[in-house]
Amino acid sequence: MKDQPKGPRLTVDVIIHVGDSFQNVVLVKRKFPPRGWAIPGGFVDWGESAEAAAVREAREETSLDVQLLEQFRVYSDPQRDPRGPTASVVFSGQAVGVPQGGDDAARAEVFRRDNLPEPLVFDHAQILADYFNQQGGNASLSKSRAPRLKKAFTKLQIIHLQKVIHAPASKCFNAFVTQRALRRWYDPKSKLARFQVGAALKADYFPNYQILLSVKNHLLIQQYSSVVDGVGLWTFVSRGMKTTVLFDHLAQENRGTEFHARAFHWGGLLENLAAYCEGRALPFVDAEYPGKRPKGIVASTCAQYVSVMRRRRVTNAPSS
Repeated sequence: MKDQPKGPRLTVDVIIHVGDSFQNVVLVKRKFPPRGWAIPGGFVDWGESAEAAAVREAREETSLDVQLLEQFRVYSDPQRDPRGPTASVVFSGQAVGVPQGGDDAARAEVFRRDNLPEPLVFDHAQILADYFNQQGGNASLSKSRAPRLKKAFTKLQIIHLQKVIHAPASKCFNAFVTQRALRRWYDPKSKLARFQVGAALKADYFPNYQILLSVKNHLLIQQYSSVVDGVGLWTFVSRGMKTTVLFDHLAQENRGTEFHARAFHWGGLLENLAAYCEGRALPFVDAEYPGKRPKGIVASTCAQYVSVMRRRRVTNAPSS
């Protein structure tokens, strides 16, 4: 079996309120290092949505059936987990009952926001501080707020793509941040004066975004504000003279036809990045592959790709 790319792993954490109060939170005491108290959560399994992972991890570690209320933030500091780089999607949720520790949790208890236990591991002290600061004086989940949040919350779906490029990570990273056109897929008129945290790109054709995190030659996190929604994680894994580039797009609107359309276009960007770094002609032009398709690409246009994916879904559907 080939080695798996060693980019940051995707995790979820769930800030669970018991009953209708924002003043309490369920925390678990970990069985394994790093030992201490933590927000319930864990790794997202392959093929699993972040929402499903959050509900599953909450049930495994607290025995509570949690109703997710909203996505709070994404935390991605490479040093947040001593075991290795992770990026966590943090949700808030509501449950009824008495928590009981399970799986990786030796104990699960309810704490008031003004009497949290120590030590809190990972960056969970910061997450809770950010969360309670945002809640401000809200002491309870009003009867009108909970249904509204539940109705507004939709599944956070993940598009995952990866490409092995025959070029060093530094070359791939620099090409990504400096060749904004990558000729004709990015908008050649896009404006980004400085490629650093806090900078924002504005374009007509390519999604506008703000840079949330940049680790040179390793990681970029972008938050999109037009054309698409959500957050994009670009990871550059060095393998000597080769680089595995991984892309994860986390968004509420990654569903159905839109999911396939977005995957097709993000894939085109990866193919152009590979071609640029390897000194080849760019294959993805004006949102299609007009010539010979790269290896593994199953369709020349977005419409064709969506049709192929729909047929595969019908073919693989379980019989009744």
